[in-house]
Amino acid sequence: MASTYRSPETVVVSEAGPAVKILDSFSNNFVKAASDIVKINNKKVKKTRAEQAALVKSIYIDPEKFLERLQKAGAEEQEYKLFNDLLDKNANMQLKIEAGLFDKSDYRYLMSEKNKTLTQLNSMIGLAADGTVKSVKYKENYLDNSKNLSRQGFQSALDNDYISAMNIYSGTNPTNAFETYFQGDTQMIKFSGKEFEKGEYTIPLKSLLAYEPMMVPEFNKEVTDLATGRLLEKDGSLTKVAKGMTEENYLGEWSDIINTVTKGYAGNLSQIKSFALEVIGMEQDDIFSLDINTRIPGTEISDEALLKTMQAANKWAKDTMLIPKHIYEPPKPDEPSASDKAYTRNLEKLSEDSKTWQTTFEEKKNLFNIGKNKEGGVFVGKVKIFKDAPDPENPDKTIRVLDENFIRALNNIGPGYSVKSTPGDAGIEAIIQGGTSGGTLSIVDGDNAINFIEKLFNYEFKNYKGYKTQMAKDYAQQFINAYKPTLPSR
Repeated sequence: MASTYRSPETVVVSEAGPAVKILDSFSNNFVKAASDIVKINNKKVKKTRAEQAALVKSIYIDPEKFLERLQKAGAEEQEYKLFNDLLDKNANMQLKIEAGLFDKSDYRYLMSEKNKTLTQLNSMIGLAADGTVKSVKYKENYLDNSKNLSRQGFQSALDNDYISAMNIYSGTNPTNAFETYFQGDTQMIKFSGKEFEKGEYTIPLKSLLAYEPMMVPEFNKEVTDLATGRLLEKDGSLTKVAKGMTEENYLGEWSDIINTVTKGYAGNLSQIKSFALEVIGMEQDDIFSLDINTRIPGTEISDEALLKTMQAANKWAKDTMLIPKHIYEPPKPDEPSASDKAYTRNLEKLSEDSKTWQTTFEEKKNLFNIGKNKEGGVFVGKVKIFKDAPDPENPDKTIRVLDENFIRALNNIGPGYSVKSTPGDAGIEAIIQGGTSGGTLSIVDGDNAINFIEKLFNYEFKNYKGYKTQMAKDYAQQFINAYKPTLPSR
């Protein structure tokens, strides 16, 4: 075989025979080696491409499946934009794999990113469906809420940011002045516009949809309900007991009732603000320029502001004729009226039942993660509602579940107490139902002992005739000022 190799020097063929054979052999070996390298490289390329294809397939998210669900959920323009952004993120990862920026060693990371995107997609679709329901209901009630805004028992106008946000979100206000995005796994929604207090309003979408609008306190009803039985008959006329009082005592009892109701609002700054500004017409500077009182657990206005509010409430009640004109008709001696007897019986039952409840609570308080300090007997601790438990769907992770001690304690302290639901799986809030009052009570995990006891006591006895919210405060804070440390000697 003739060689293609050519020497720059003149070579006599007869003398170069051995060299030619060597070069031919070398040439053949080179071609074979080159061929093998190509085969090896081709094999590697095929393998790499196969691995890339497998990776792309493993992280692929089918847009059509989610698009169909999104359409059924009634998604809006902003939600479709977020939907496209999430799928673009997934598509970019696929392109990076094909470009060789990721390989099988990145599998865990790639699957983590895919799962994160799937979680966000599922969350977004679920919230879109909830948002559609919320928007429909909001639109249905819009005219009624608008006509009755700031009236007792209806939506408060002080909840301005929420109202403005829902007007935009529901389409009642036809503007697209909002955007939605993910902050971690939490879908946020941001509104912009001059109607918002700070020019914008940002909140987790789930919180916006779950939010219950602030309502104006039903002051007139609460005062009348407390007065009925002792001062008022069911038809609104004065009882014999009320007629038998001096006018001073009569007005004094009405003032006690008004002050009790007002004090009940003082533990919630939003509620007392609505009451003061929307019901009795106080000026904002009269009360809310003052510092809040943090001496007592919970959020309360200062003692000075509370006194001003009670004074304004009493004046307003007289000016609006909430307090009926007094008529003096002394009752016959030793003949208490039926309403007076009923009122006394109600108070006795309230006293007896509340004492029984308190005794049982004292026995079971440890199950709530609540105790008392040694010095003054003050309730201490933070209520424990949830605990960590293995996730049945993912053993490597934990989820928050209801603590059996909390459930056991509830079952022990009152008839029919139960945890009705736990919204979401975050382990933050529990909904309690049962007891004598009916209805539900929201309890937040980690709430301090005093707040928890006051809420639970009020929930249990709020429907008793003659009950005053101050009773719950008095029990929960029974020793708040009992302990005074000894001052160091000089």
